[in-house]
Amino acid sequence: MEEDAPDLDEGRTRRLVLCSDFTYSTEIYSALGALLQQEAKGVYAVKDGRITFDNDIVYTYEAGADDCLTLRQGGIAKRYKRYRYSDDITAATSLKFTADGMVTPEEIAACKGYMIYNAAMAVPVSPQYDNTWVFRALGKNMGACTHLFEITYDLAFLNRVIEYADAALYTRNGQPGGDHRTSKSTGRKDDIWPSTKEDELLIDGAVEQGAVLARIAYCARLILQIPAIWNDRVAAGDRYGYGVTYKQRALKYLTMCDEMYQNWLSRFVRTGDNVLCKYFSANNTFGDPYPWNQALMTCDALTYMAECHDLLGNTATAATYDRIVRANLDFFVADSWTIESYATPKTSCLQWRYSKTADKIKHAEDLNHASLDATVFYNLWLSKRQAEVMDDLIVKFANTMVDNVFCRKDEQGRFPGRISGVWEGQYCDNYVRDNTMEIADVRKDWYGKMLEINGSKRINGSLSMTGRALWCKSRRLDAPQDIRAEYLSDGRGVTLSWKPLTTGGTVKVLHSANLWQWSELGSAQASEGTYTNAKQDAASRHYYRLVYVNGNGNKAGYSGLVCLEAEKK
Repeated sequence: MEEDAPDLDEGRTRRLVLCSDFTYSTEIYSALGALLQQEAKGVYAVKDGRITFDNDIVYTYEAGADDCLTLRQGGIAKRYKRYRYSDDITAATSLKFTADGMVTPEEIAACKGYMIYNAAMAVPVSPQYDNTWVFRALGKNMGACTHLFEITYDLAFLNRVIEYADAALYTRNGQPGGDHRTSKSTGRKDDIWPSTKEDELLIDGAVEQGAVLARIAYCARLILQIPAIWNDRVAAGDRYGYGVTYKQRALKYLTMCDEMYQNWLSRFVRTGDNVLCKYFSANNTFGDPYPWNQALMTCDALTYMAECHDLLGNTATAATYDRIVRANLDFFVADSWTIESYATPKTSCLQWRYSKTADKIKHAEDLNHASLDATVFYNLWLSKRQAEVMDDLIVKFANTMVDNVFCRKDEQGRFPGRISGVWEGQYCDNYVRDNTMEIADVRKDWYGKMLEINGSKRINGSLSMTGRALWCKSRRLDAPQDIRAEYLSDGRGVTLSWKPLTTGGTVKVLHSANLWQWSELGSAQASEGTYTNAKQDAASRHYYRLVYVNGNGNKAGYSGLVCLEAEKK
């Protein structure tokens, strides 16, 4: 980024982009970081301390230790500061979490510093194996960063998710960054994330691929829900040519997810009933249905993809995906049953087996796979797309975890290893897995117990744990509803209104002009239903969030994002 560009209007910046293929471009950005125009593009060459643009414009250059590039021509010097979205993020070696109140700046800063500078969180540039992107640490961290963006609407988190999504897509087996190994089941170099280990020359994979697509489509959905940023340049860059702006990137992600469905996942959709089953290409026949946790992973992906298509007006495609999800949910419900809880008062607890063909007693779902089921059940419930099924199912599932599993311990301090309440050594845990923590949003009475079970050391030991704990913390109260934002008659001041809350407490008003920095403007009584800021600045965009805080301040509920754009004059 050019540090001093006197030829530009106040607040605008010029960025020089030097690519590894010896092409360059210069781009002009607004004060809020929106890409306004591409000023120039061409080729460059570097030799003997000189850099030549388009074969005729020559500068001497100095690449300083201060991370700056200085170009000199005659008596004129242009100084460019390396631009990275992470430049202002301070490294953090540990995470922070407090159980009560609003999400704090310290918690957010620690998550960002840990996300960027912890080696375990690094974005890979090589292919990943053994379901790394599906349910191991890398995939879980990607999911946590996506959640953290929706908690904070801080673009640092979204850009990190974009980097993960770019890497996951580019290094798939059939993509330019992949290994192009042959699939056991098809004999082709399929475009999948191998579930087999790295030392196996023949790879394999099936419907668990949906778990990765779900996180990528979730990222795309978040972008598509914020039209104000669509034409802004992605701060994380465009390493693999997936799109310079946020909307371009979201559309590329959705296209690649759709292609993954058409070219791979659709083969497992059984003709006639849309149930996800094993498929044998040699004789074009279907086998047994997939285990529930794997089939649900595909349902997760198709739900986020359907949301994206709805936002784009592609209702027919969204409906197709929804039908497949509904068919598999109905199939699951038909095979499940309920029992009475061990805890009192008695609740109805959901029971299911590992797969349709597994023994109901011996193979009642274990906690390992139940935690994977938990993620999808929760995501589907949040989407409200299958409410007829999910509103009942999620309550019974939460009861299972709270009143049938995590309410009892054996003499070793372990919880039952199966949802039936049976202790089985290899599946018994003494903590709540990160995927299952989100159930504290369904059974809010369990929030404190869940934190007590895991303890601060465990929660602060991984971003996946901290991110989910913060998510539940931000949803302890129902957020303000029916929010409206409008300018006052003078064109500067802003009034925010919401459906008045009769349960007491206050509504805090958070504001940002760019989704990089947030501040608290003020607060109003929740029952008043309105807040006015008569001195709102004249930025082209204003983003707001309302946070409902109860009387003693120990619980909060965060609204979604509200964007108000200034009228163009």
